[in-house]
Amino acid sequence: MTLSSVQLAMYNLTTIENLNRRSAVWTLAIRVPKHMLSKLDPESRWAPTFRTITYPLPPMPLNAEATAEHQQYPPTGEQHVFAILQTLPGENPFDLGTSFKNLQQVLGYSILDWLLPLKQSPCADHSSLESAFALGPVVQRLKAEAGLEHPVTAHGEPRDRSSKRKRRRGRAEQHS
Repeated sequence: MTLSSVQLAMYNLTTIENLNRRSAVWTLAIRVPKHMLSKLDPESRWAPTFRTITYPLPPMPLNAEATAEHQQYPPTGEQHVFAILQTLPGENPFDLGTSFKNLQQVLGYSILDWLLPLKQSPCADHSSLESAFALGPVVQRLKAEAGLEHPVTAHGEPRDRSSKRKRRRGRAEQHS
């Protein structure tokens, strides 16, 4: 029982998720940054390759007369646009990349936390505005493929070398 629990923690899975982990496809709603919203126009040449949904949805009218009246008033509150992205079969968006990082997310950051669990588990920290749980490199790749953020290498540097050169030139011109 202990070994199976440790194995699941290393994969960052629950018992139910483990049943179909090699074939599961996760569907994620990822918030589109405001500066990207202008590129979502289907008529533009930068049409998105993913579905989107806007939240909160406007309330639906009950009858036909209310339809024309309802369309005059925009929904109250700020609306957010989400990109609907899917993982490949077998990919886990919550896998942090290594078994050790996954164990740390469940048990704690030090061996003392593992043996003497006085602190709350890091996976219980839901203060991130991005997700209730830590997301792994699969989500970063999905965002980069959808164009929602710049692709990064394993070292956290941008892949696009031309932008790196432009930044260097900009810094050199500032210092001159």
